[in-house]
Amino acid sequence: MTSKYLSKSEEAYEIIKHKILCNELKSGEVISEKRFADELNISRTPVRSAFQKLLLEGYIKIYPSWGAIVQEMSLEESKEIYDLRIAIETFIMKKTFALITKEDIENLKQIIQKQKDAFLNGDEPRGIKSMKYDMEFHSYFLNIYKNDKINQIFNSYTEKISSFGYIALMRPGRIHTTLSEHEMIVAALEKRDLDAAVKNLETHLENGKRNALMS
Repeated sequence: MTSKYLSKSEEAYEIIKHKILCNELKSGEVISEKRFADELNISRTPVRSAFQKLLLEGYIKIYPSWGAIVQEMSLEESKEIYDLRIAIETFIMKKTFALITKEDIENLKQIIQKQKDAFLNGDEPRGIKSMKYDMEFHSYFLNIYKNDKINQIFNSYTEKISSFGYIALMRPGRIHTTLSEHEMIVAALEKRDLDAAVKNLETHLENGKRNALMS
């Protein structure tokens, strides 16, 4: 019975967070336990548990008398997170460069292809699964470096700006530019050119920041 309850709670949490990150639930939108209990055909108890977890992670703010509101992230906060991302990811690139193998190069190429296929042929809304592979590409280098603290920070901030990243990917032509930029990063790694790899990564992240935050 306990495991069933936990699975329902986790399911509710993942679904609601997914809707927030994909901008299906807008900043400032009021949501209720009853709404998701009805939508998911479950009781309010696991939804209430999911709300508490989302509250702790800063995705919603709860008002006990009438419901919850999806929290808005300011443009200034988003800019700061993107700057942090650039600092961390370029640092990681420098640290992992000598550790990257031919097998890693092939794995990265496969992720790029999967991202392309997900955008062009995926069953889900085309930017959603593509965004997952985008994050898989970037987290690949952190997984090589194996620093738990940095990974925690990375996972925290990338989830926070996923909705901005999703919006950026859906801008006309951006997905093709993103794929091309990923390919340039991998090409520099394959040529064993550290300076080009770091420069291409930084340019890619700066372009993503500009596209995500433009009005």
